[in-house]
Amino acid sequence: AHVTTTGSAADPHEHDTAARIENSNPQWAVIWGTHSRMFWAFPRFTATPGTIITAPAIAELLDRMRQAELAGRIARRQP
Repeated sequence: AHVTTTGSAADPHEHDTAARIENSNPQWAVIWGTHSRMFWAFPRFTATPGTIITAPAIAELLDRMRQAELAGRIARRQP
């Protein structure tokens, strides 16, 4: 039998983790990709066009988010 799971029923821990990361970082929309098995973060601030952060682990995701924030601040300061 083929069973399909969608939404937060699949990987509930990862979906909860994504929600906690987003709550701690409101300048980002963060989701868990059930099929990709990766966290995805979308900036809610002015960032380099096309900025989407993906990572399979929390520490890597947070590090990449911080790098994108820094890059965005540097770009905004340049004339």
